[in-house]
Amino acid sequence: MKYFRFSVKILYIFLFIPLVSIGQIKVSPLHDSLLIVHKEGITYSLPRTRLTIDVTLSKITREKGLFSEYARQFLGIDNAISKNSVTYEIIAIHVSPEQEPDPGQVFLIEQKKTFPYLRKSPLVITYTPQGFLSSINWPSMEAGQNPYVENSRNFGMDSRFEKNEKKPQPVYYLNKAAFQKEEKQPVRIDSAIQAPLRKPVFKMDPVEVQRIDQAREVLETLNTIRENRQKLASGYQEITYENGTIRLMMDQLNELEDNLVKLFTGTSREEIKNFTLSFLPEPGDSTAKLLAYINETAGIQQEASEGSRMITIKVTPTLRFPTFSVKPDKSVKKYEGLVYRIPNMAECRIFVGNQTVFTGQFIINQLGQTAALPSSTNHIILYPETGGIKSVK
Repeated sequence: MKYFRFSVKILYIFLFIPLVSIGQIKVSPLHDSLLIVHKEGITYSLPRTRLTIDVTLSKITREKGLFSEYARQFLGIDNAISKNSVTYEIIAIHVSPEQEPDPGQVFLIEQKKTFPYLRKSPLVITYTPQGFLSSINWPSMEAGQNPYVENSRNFGMDSRFEKNEKKPQPVYYLNKAAFQKEEKQPVRIDSAIQAPLRKPVFKMDPVEVQRIDQAREVLETLNTIRENRQKLASGYQEITYENGTIRLMMDQLNELEDNLVKLFTGTSREEIKNFTLSFLPEPGDSTAKLLAYINETAGIQQEASEGSRMITIKVTPTLRFPTFSVKPDKSVKKYEGLVYRIPNMAECRIFVGNQTVFTGQFIINQLGQTAALPSSTNHIILYPETGGIKSVK
């Protein structure tokens, strides 16, 4: 009889062992950092997605020439730069998602207490270099993570494009009649019954007289350059030059001509400017949010100014999830198992004023749902960059 009772106790112990070994961990949400001091466990946070917007601007600086007012009269050029100006224009937008810890989704993993006489099995937890939870109780060789690459989107030209700085020569026609100085016209007197009246004579400012004379000298130089270039090209020069020398002399004449023509047409140069903006989508908010302002004459600005336009962004979830029921305990708020995230796809639109300049879709973690695994699930692999489940057993 005693032997039978002893055997029944042994049987109860062996039946109870599987029950205490199922479910090694318990997960608690952390809303206060002081709780970590009084707990024994490991913390982790689910990742959230931040959008980084790289804006590429073209800055064009225009400067009028010294003789711009004579460009049409002397060279027949109508589109000469008449005043100095600086203009900015968006030529490319690059949007890329970046992952960061979500301070509102921080959890504590504790190992459950086992029967006093049973040996507690070790709890193996791995993290990524970025600090995201990677696996629990999974062999390291099997839990190797593939690099997570999110497809970024581009609008317009790529910011690494190469521009051809050499521009075509402007088409102009020398007005040789302007070489000669204007002769002063005699003052005409109107004779009538009444006393003769003198018509007003408008005299040019000495500075203007000097400038127009300088413009005529430049015009004569341009004419000489054209004649010399034509002689080189036709072979009627007095001295016979080698082909390489002729090409060098032609290049020098073209460069000299270009510099002289710019005294009438003005100069224009382009610079590429890059600006980085950041946006964190918030769950339940699909309204357009202000990123910055762009001013045609000042570029990207954080404050509004005269003539500026708003750069706004709108992120709208594309998937609708059912509401998951996560049942925490009444007192300690412990979940049944590991809390993971089901990310969501979202459409991203960027506007400049009322014009849409960018459209793309991205995985936005915080716009999805959170759920908990059963407490009996002890072997887990996650996608660290989303907090989603990759494999369980």
